[in-house]
Amino acid sequence: DHLLFFTNSGRVYERRVYNVPEMSRTSQGRAIAQLLDLQKGEKITNTLAIKDFEKEEQYLVFATSKGTVKKTALSAYGNIRQNGIIAISLDEGDSLIGVQVTSGKDHIMLNTKSGLAVRFEESDVRAMGRPAAGVTGVRFKREGDEVVDMIIVHEGINEGHKVLTGCANGYGKRTPLEDYPVKGRGTRGVINICLLYTSPS
Repeated sequence: DHLLFFTNSGRVYERRVYNVPEMSRTSQGRAIAQLLDLQKGEKITNTLAIKDFEKEEQYLVFATSKGTVKKTALSAYGNIRQNGIIAISLDEGDSLIGVQVTSGKDHIMLNTKSGLAVRFEESDVRAMGRPAAGVTGVRFKREGDEVVDMIIVHEGINEGHKVLTGCANGYGKRTPLEDYPVKGRGTRGVINICLLYTSPS
């Protein structure tokens, strides 16, 4: 398989799985900087294993901390230079927080630091070229809020499935997926988990 390494700055690097050294379960591992030519300040935010880049009707969906989403055909990432390429263009102060493979018919759920979630149809996001910046996925209700996670709800999944939400201080809960109504892209969403939230002064 091909391993795609996505960074907070919106770049993607590619290595084959056989280039990653195999080690025992208890070994420390190897620093990612020994495998990738990362730029200064870059951190890995997502890793995907891809077997076939030419599979029809497959996309990569990106989400950023400032609420932008972008959808691009998976085939656009089949030829990546050794020193990486731009996967998504980011505004100043924004960062890439999630990347997932989708079918074009799934739902996207963006979850924010203040405990809100917005769920919308993937078809609300038109496919764009690789260097594009994307479109608004969520509008923030609270000052200082940001997207911290993205969930892809695959086509046909709903009844009986749960969303597991975990918080930085160790709290967590499971919620039925049907409790998250499908809204339009760019809305403010619904309460996902009640938090003691103080906006920055």
